[in-house]
Amino acid sequence: MDIKIGIITLMLAVVIPAAWAQELESDNRAGDAEVAHAITSSRLLMGEQKAEWIESMRKKLTISTRLTGPFGMLQDLDATAIKPREKKVEKGAFLEAIGAIKINTVMPSDNKFTSRSREFSVGDQFPIIKNQRQFNIEVMEINTKGIVFKNVDTGEQVRKNLNDLPAGMKKSSHLDAIPGVFPADKKNAMPLDLDR
Repeated sequence: MDIKIGIITLMLAVVIPAAWAQELESDNRAGDAEVAHAITSSRLLMGEQKAEWIESMRKKLTISTRLTGPFGMLQDLDATAIKPREKKVEKGAFLEAIGAIKINTVMPSDNKFTSRSREFSVGDQFPIIKNQRQFNIEVMEINTKGIVFKNVDTGEQVRKNLNDLPAGMKKSSHLDAIPGVFPADKKNAMPLDLDR
């Protein structure tokens, strides 16, 4: 019996200090992980802190000290990224885009018009693309003389006149000036032949 107690005591003497050592080691690892997480994680950093962190990480990369890049080309170690230039907006671009809209039908009484089989009414907002530029426009007014469009982004308004006639046609206020059209003669009225 004394041997059994001796063996149990010996096992406890070996197991307990080993478990205690493992617990201290795991605590140290957890502490190291927190420090490492605080140093290497950029998720919670903002502004100057994030810029400093990125710069410190950039310096740790081996490519930042090499004279040649990954493709064997010489590199400038002090180079900074070039920001792309913004394209200047041409003042006539919106006017040109509105001029390119083909109006098929205008219904001023319903405040509607059609273009390329789509129906639009006053207050509708939709994008148009002309010369690889997109304009967000709104229909402001529809009447018999024209349609007023507004560029939603800039507030610029343009009227598209509807008095454009097809090539070869001209305006006339007299029916006798139009070839093939005869004025109505009440006395010698010819029948309107619908069979032709």
